[in-house]
Amino acid sequence: MKLKKLTLTSMLIAFTVVMGLVVKIPVGREMFTLANVVVFISAFLLGKKQGLIIGSLSGLLIDGIAGFWIWAPVTLLVYGLMGFVAGYFGEQKKSNISRIIGMILCWLILVGGYFVGGAIIFGSFAVATAGIPVNVMQGGLGFVIALAIYPVLKPVLGKRVHHM
Repeated sequence: MKLKKLTLTSMLIAFTVVMGLVVKIPVGREMFTLANVVVFISAFLLGKKQGLIIGSLSGLLIDGIAGFWIWAPVTLLVYGLMGFVAGYFGEQKKSNISRIIGMILCWLILVGGYFVGGAIIFGSFAVATAGIPVNVMQGGLGFVIALAIYPVLKPVLGKRVHHM
């Protein structure tokens, strides 16, 4: 990995962690953040490999720093997979439709991943259902914000990023 890309990836991990720790609202056993917005935009700009790295490492760090270590493996997998999927569909570049399809899949990964993770952690699918509304809201808000911000950032950052 080139030094500029490594530096940018590290900065985006740090920014994602800040968005996950500063913009957070505890809701029951769940935490509502906007970290997924940064993961989505980073993945659209840098592709699936960087999306995977940024998503998984930032998710792991957010849960660790916030004291939610029990969720760290789940978040590492969920956010890493979301970053990979968003990056894959972002690389298609055919139209906004591919990014929208990717975001819908990421939304399903977020809700489904935390549901299964919650069922494992709490030992009950019934208890895990309590987190579904928060994850649906978080995924939906992240989806809308990322799709709104990306077209503004792409012309500014897109050319610089793709030359790394």
